[in-house]
Amino acid sequence: MKLSDMASQFWSNLESLRESRNEYPITDWPSMKHELKQKYLPPSYFPSS
Repeated sequence: MKLSDMASQFWSNLESLRESRNEYPITDWPSMKHELKQKYLPPSYFPSS
């Protein structure tokens, strides 16, 4: 998967931030999906079944 525009910039910044804090990098899809959802979906969002 390739991120574009603002999502790509957000992800690069997140990776840099985690590295500067000596945190483990995100290497799996569920963790990446979680971070992107937190950034781009409102808290009131509930996916339909």
